[in-house]
Amino acid sequence: LGIVDGRDSRAVGDWLAQRSELWRERIEIVAIDPSAAFRKALRTYLPRAAVSVDKFHLVKLGNDMVTTVRQRLARTHRGRRGRKDDPAWA
Repeated sequence: LGIVDGRDSRAVGDWLAQRSELWRERIEIVAIDPSAAFRKALRTYLPRAAVSVDKFHLVKLGNDMVTTVRQRLARTHRGRRGRKDDPAWA
């Protein structure tokens, strides 16, 4: 329902504070960027809402972890650091 400028709990908290209490009470699920600052604002203004990571960030976190493991395996099993033209590293 809204996108907030800023990366801190204050920006999200200010946006939520502008909504009526009735509106906030009716929120059941919130899909967010997995940010501790965002969670802090949600705990304050939407304490009963379930928090879910949005699909984009969930896939990004998974891809980042696959890359981390692939790079670690290239270092430990092949004894080398990757280069940009190395398919296991790219």
